[in-house]
Amino acid sequence: MVNVDAATFEDPPRMGIGIVIRDHSGSFVAACCHKIDRITDAEMAEALVVRYAVYFAKEHNLRQVLVASDCLNLIKKIQSPVMDRSHVGVIVQEIKYVASGSSISFIHISRWCNQELM
Repeated sequence: MVNVDAATFEDPPRMGIGIVIRDHSGSFVAACCHKIDRITDAEMAEALVVRYAVYFAKEHNLRQVLVASDCLNLIKKIQSPVMDRSHVGVIVQEIKYVASGSSISFIHISRWCNQELM
């Protein structure tokens, strides 16, 4: 399972992305985070983190990859057979292209799953 998330900030304008990879038993495999300047659009940030996660999983030679995001709109765009013509469409197409021919799939997880349990 590859869990992804992104956050945007207005001042200064930037975004942060985080990726955590766990194996089938939930054990930690790898993680990374990055800061990207001048991106403040939430859907763009989510698209960029999913794209980065696909490449990150391929670099680690993972099989049977499940990318989980809390951005339902983006997951629907990735799963749709129709070409996306929105502002994130080019990134969605790249995600589909890179994931094609491999066993990478995409699911939506609720945002509440991101919160720490007490």
